Amino acid sequence: MGLEIRSFRALHYNLDRFGKDLSNLTCPPYDVIDDKEREELLSVSDYNYVRMVLSKSLDESIKSEQRDYSGVRFLIDEWKRDGIFVRDEQDSVYLYRQTYKVGDQERQRYGFIALLRLPEEEGVVLPHENTHRGPKEDRFDLLAQVSAILEPVFFLLPDEDGGLLNHIKSGWNLTPEEWQVYIRDEISKHHCGAVSDEGWISHLRQLVFAKKALIADGHHRFEVALSYRDYMRARPDYDEAAWYNYIMVFFAPMRSDNLTVLPIYRRIVDWKFQGEDKLLEAVDRFFDTLVASREDLRRISRGEFGDYTFGLVTRSDSFRLSLRKDIDPVEVLGELAGVSDDYKRLNVVVLHYILLPLLGVNQEEGSIVYEKSLDEILSVEEDQLGIVLPPISVEQIYEIALKGERMPQKSTYFYPKIRSGVVFFDFLD
Repeated sequence: MGLEIRSFRALHYNLDRFGKDLSNLTCPPYDVIDDKEREELLSVSDYNYVRMVLSKSLDESIKSEQRDYSGVRFLIDEWKRDGIFVRDEQDSVYLYRQTYKVGDQERQRYGFIALLRLPEEEGVVLPHENTHRGPKEDRFDLLAQVSAILEPVFFLLPDEDGGLLNHIKSGWNLTPEEWQVYIRDEISKHHCGAVSDEGWISHLRQLVFAKKALIADGHHRFEVALSYRDYMRARPDYDEAAWYNYIMVFFAPMRSDNLTVLPIYRRIVDWKFQGEDKLLEAVDRFFDTLVASREDLRRISRGEFGDYTFGLVTRSDSFRLSLRKDIDPVEVLGELAGVSDDYKRLNVVVLHYILLPLLGVNQEEGSIVYEKSLDEILSVEEDQLGIVLPPISVEQIYEIALKGERMPQKSTYFYPKIRSGVVFFDFLD
């Protein structure tokens, strides 16, 4: 068996009512929205999609537990009756193109949204990060109570010869003018179009079938989808063709000219800081240390100092740490069981298994806050420690995933995010 994708009749905002500009209606993925941004999204439109993916009231923290999602199902049905949401008449694959900048360089990412039949065997979809229990329980409740797939997960597909990327690009010539929408946010421009041409979709299915997909974003939601399918499979009313056998996926070709991977920084909370001298003494066993400027920290985040160079930021100072030339991570982590030497050489593994233990950092859930903005790290509070690390390459991620190994949580940030609410899969008519 391989990757079985299929087109579908998506539910989406009524373009006759709202027009083609969905900027005020869509939102980022649920797990990158904080309370402030949620309030801002609701202020621009009463119909913003954040009401679907984060249904908590404004006086309730997004981080608090939420177990009753019946209101989301009610709202979907209400918006369908009122003509806010409409369903496409034809099964389609939905092309997605993003234009954005990295520094001064403009880049584009091409991909498509389709349904994927949840695989029966391991090794067809490759995870690369560990997950936490809390977010999975939350999304399980949402899926069970809403009976709809509200957001796509993000998968990468190998594309050494560029055939997949070229086929996706060719599909834009088949998207009808009346089904082409766009979104502008602070980071990028997004365009989406529907393709219903059966020949084009059939060839896409063939291109995808034999590949192994890498999960870029959505590890928690993919695991939840598998769990919910298995939960339904144990019931006497299980239906082999039902919606819960599928997941909605944004697929992108795995090519350096089609992707940007940034690091995710660490902010250690409740850190018992005992002064710069103690900090430097703690890391001296393996690292050389220099005082770092803000520009040094930015260069670290871009990987310009090479592997095993990290930035440490306290309230009063900043440092650049480099693993000493005579230190081999493979030897230091020799007793780390069940992983390859390539795994031990990853920057993020050196951070979590060598540097953080030297600093006495508690790595239990909740002790590390993950930040995508370097500015957040540069403004840490008195009892916090900020950590800057270099990015990882897509090739490294895929090789580790092929070995069946998982990196520490939040090891990668595929930039930029796609928007939620452009299309979704609703099983209930």
